[in-house]
Amino acid sequence: MQTRPAFGGTLLAEIVCEKTRPQLASVRPGVFLPINTENEANGGVIERLPFKSAQPGTQLALPGGAGMLCDAQTVVAGGKGIGSREGFVLLERLSSLLGGVTAATRSAVDNGFAEYSRQVGQTGVTLRPRVYIAFGISGAVQHIAGIKDSGRIVAVNTDPKAPLFDYADIGIVAPWHEVASRMIRELDRLGSSGSVI
Repeated sequence: MQTRPAFGGTLLAEIVCEKTRPQLASVRPGVFLPINTENEANGGVIERLPFKSAQPGTQLALPGGAGMLCDAQTVVAGGKGIGSREGFVLLERLSSLLGGVTAATRSAVDNGFAEYSRQVGQTGVTLRPRVYIAFGISGAVQHIAGIKDSGRIVAVNTDPKAPLFDYADIGIVAPWHEVASRMIRELDRLGSSGSVI
């Protein structure tokens, strides 16, 4: 069985292919936990195929730093409530001070506040950071699907009934700009080098 977004991401569809062969499904990075390699499996190499790389050890970079987003341990995210691209500049400053990266909801991307490569959720990247700090994000089910396995979720929103608060370890009901600005001031005062969290 497969689950995928349908109708523009407003619905999750379950797909069952009982009789059709072969079957193929793609899985986004971060959806599954890493396999425990400490077991005592006793497999071996069946056939080694030659692979010619232009440069040994070359890594491909995803556009817009999406690879860094998948691997980030600290993520500062903004939603439609941020209100502008300029608001995301403030979030980028905060994420930089915390040694993290900036992410966005689909609605923030659709409104032009952030690049698609920053999009988190069912129609974006799935994350498992140690800390996920959400500013101005109500918590649509598609977004929750991409962050629910985060170590700690901190939610900042002016709506005390925002669904994201149901998943948050820490919830702050306040204007996002005030909280982010205060965090930046405190981190500047402490002389943060990205090791605060």
